[in-house]
Amino acid sequence: MSKYMFFGLPLVSVHKALVSVMSELSSRGNIVVYYNTADFSSKSNDAFISKAYPSYATGYDTSRIGNNTSFFAFAEMLLDTAVSLFDFLRNEVSLEKPDLIAHSHLALWGKLIAIDSKLPAISIYTTFSLSQHVMIPFFRRQQEKTKVYNNTGIESVMRLQKKYQSFYKKVGFSFKPDIWDSYINKEKCNIFLILKEFSFENDPVEGSSTFVGYPVNQPNSCKSKKLIYVSMGTIFNDDVDLFKLIIDVLGDLNIPSIVSIGSKINKSDIGTVAPNVTLVDFIDQESVLSNAMIFVTRGGMASIHEAVASVTPLVVIPEIPEQQLTAEKVEELGIGIQISVMQLTKGKLLNALELILSNLDFYSNNLNALIAKQSLIAPSELASNVIERYYSSCNNHDNQQYNQQIIYKQE
Repeated sequence: MSKYMFFGLPLVSVHKALVSVMSELSSRGNIVVYYNTADFSSKSNDAFISKAYPSYATGYDTSRIGNNTSFFAFAEMLLDTAVSLFDFLRNEVSLEKPDLIAHSHLALWGKLIAIDSKLPAISIYTTFSLSQHVMIPFFRRQQEKTKVYNNTGIESVMRLQKKYQSFYKKVGFSFKPDIWDSYINKEKCNIFLILKEFSFENDPVEGSSTFVGYPVNQPNSCKSKKLIYVSMGTIFNDDVDLFKLIIDVLGDLNIPSIVSIGSKINKSDIGTVAPNVTLVDFIDQESVLSNAMIFVTRGGMASIHEAVASVTPLVVIPEIPEQQLTAEKVEELGIGIQISVMQLTKGKLLNALELILSNLDFYSNNLNALIAKQSLIAPSELASNVIERYYSSCNNHDNQQYNQQIIYKQE
């Protein structure tokens, strides 16, 4: 029996993925202590111990993230969280005495606490690695498309670098900070809760890691799907005009449609909708996807994998760089269509929906091809296997990096 300390952050998709792994580890007799904000730690079950982070005035909070939040401003938000939590977590490590630390790839504080306490650590990714090897080429492509060049990014980098240096000096770290690592927090052992097909070959982090797939419930997909489902996720879901445009197009199609608008806008903000369109605040996404012909989404990685599991083609309207890169993968894999939010019109959305409806077999075949590559073993089990074996290798003073393999379904 081993004791594992997990660090999450208040994001639904990350929390859900970590819970699946922690529950599996606990079922094997391990002790798992999970840290997140109070509202998320209270959502956990009794399979493991949940503890709340102390409240912090600045740092990661989805309410502080908008479509104008830059890449490095978000990285600074993660660093601010690490600064706020460091002393508390240092004391918690002393109190709990864990054998190993596992943290979300966004939980910078998890990596820094592991370094400070000299404990083996694992980084758990719920998306591809947003490293400089992936993001710099993307930013260059975007600049060439938009022809917009400014110095705000440089200013953000310089401010972030200074804040890093000040914090490292305070806690006694002698090594130089890597500002790109705010987003990836790579360790000697890295687990990706995504399909390998959504990664990027030019990223060295992913080249030495284990891909186990995203932990979704296997839906009972309907043979005859009858509706279109729309959800803009849990963060960038307050654009009333975007919802109105989508709903107008759905009205023209006259196909039964469910639109999940979330909690940031009211149904009255939308106004009158066509009889074939149903507005809901929240809905069980995995359940409704089992009956959906098409899923219109921002392109969050959890939503993409839930669509794959339910064999539902996608129309992706991305907002942030991660979603834009994921949308490119969706088109590359032939499982959907992307539309830039800056170029979105009723005509383009209608054309995309009609194209998919006319070629459902093509998209379904590509989705089934992805499913066929997944392991028969649940992602939570595969991830737990990696964690236990890695800790065993560390415990046996094996200094060689754990040799991870991508596990595919056996014929």
